[in-house]
Amino acid sequence: MKKIIPVLMTVCLLLSFVPVGSAEPANAAATAQIDELADALNAAVRSHAASVSVSGRGITADNVRDVINALYDRCPYTDSVFRGISYSMTSAGQVVALMPAYLEDAEGSAAKIAEMDAVADSIIDGMPDGASDIEKLLYLHDWLVLNSQYDTTYSIYDAYTILTQGTGVCDAYSKAFMFVCMKLGIPCVKVNSDSMGHAWNRVYVDGEWYHVDATWDDPTADKAGRVKHTFFMVSDSKNSPHTGFEEGWCTSDLYDGGFWRETNSQIVRLGDALLYVRSTDVYSAGGYLSEVVDASDGSVVYSFSSLWSAGGNYFWNGAYSGIAAHGSKLLYNTADAVISWDPATGETETVYEREGEKQIYALYTGSDGSVVCVLGSDPNGTSDELLVLELPEETVPGDCSGDGIVDTIDLTLVRQCLAGQETAVGAGADINTDGNVDTLDLTLLRSIIAGAA
Repeated sequence: MKKIIPVLMTVCLLLSFVPVGSAEPANAAATAQIDELADALNAAVRSHAASVSVSGRGITADNVRDVINALYDRCPYTDSVFRGISYSMTSAGQVVALMPAYLEDAEGSAAKIAEMDAVADSIIDGMPDGASDIEKLLYLHDWLVLNSQYDTTYSIYDAYTILTQGTGVCDAYSKAFMFVCMKLGIPCVKVNSDSMGHAWNRVYVDGEWYHVDATWDDPTADKAGRVKHTFFMVSDSKNSPHTGFEEGWCTSDLYDGGFWRETNSQIVRLGDALLYVRSTDVYSAGGYLSEVVDASDGSVVYSFSSLWSAGGNYFWNGAYSGIAAHGSKLLYNTADAVISWDPATGETETVYEREGEKQIYALYTGSDGSVVCVLGSDPNGTSDELLVLELPEETVPGDCSGDGIVDTIDLTLVRQCLAGQETAVGAGADINTDGNVDTLDLTLLRSIIAGAA
């Protein structure tokens, strides 16, 4: 649901309300000017500035509402920190300043922005090192869908609430998505459809714009652990049944057939591989087949089967498995258990077995990095129960600093430890697992580093 936001007019002490629409600039120069103004507005809101000077920018009584509407679509703080924008203009009809109408005093605004920043930073910190813009957007999309529920009271429109409390309507989803994109440095705007009463996002990657609709990729009613990718990085032509938006921006169909469309679970990075689970209705080895696929080449790196009981001798059609990364291992669920698979050795280990009547219908990474198991009575989200798995931290032999990498920093730490210096070393320093950190571990660490080189 899209919200109508007021444009507040100070001239003649009149207050005018207009709906937010897709008031897109007509050319590249106008777009650049709007983007520049949006940067200024966002900076002003973050500092609780009283106004943004627009003198000499050619904004008049005739176009100011279109300009402000375009700014709303580029400012994620709308409804979180301010409720609208007023403007002042000269007697000649030239607009000289825009003034955000703040919801709280400076201290209250700063506190809200700090909370939004903290959530966004935690999302970004969870992204894999060296991730491309596409992978960052995919991670953000999945995080937002997995950690949010659509607000069926149709009252929550702001990014702050959906980021901190996990609920909101389409306006909230799109503003939150835009907020994190802004921190990532990826151009992103909100797209509105008055005819649909709906909003979503448009992102700019490698010289092209694409649609992203996290709201419609989040099942309603909410199904924990389920994330669709139907409207991730699509062109205008693939954006159906969306209507009522200005077409012509998203012309590239490069990602219309993206691998992500094959899964309804989160996509994870494990080492150098980007993996997803493809659930099928193929019956194999006593159950419905699920395949773990390497996104780089479409190869199946692992497969497993399971059956989900529908009562008596009946079973639900299809597979309902998710995946999550845990250190160097991949976790996946069957109907009855969560299993750890080590790609390096091919070994598997059951880390959780369900108790009671409810079966496992999904697995995903929670907002705090924990692994969450979804227990339910059926695949439709009825009486879902979320269980945070207690998993031991994985120790990487030779990783003394705890950064997940074995390098010369770890060598220095072990040397300092053996020299009697007060140095904190992690469990990875005891490479031969004899309970001591000694010269034998130092020798083994040198061999590991030499082999890596």
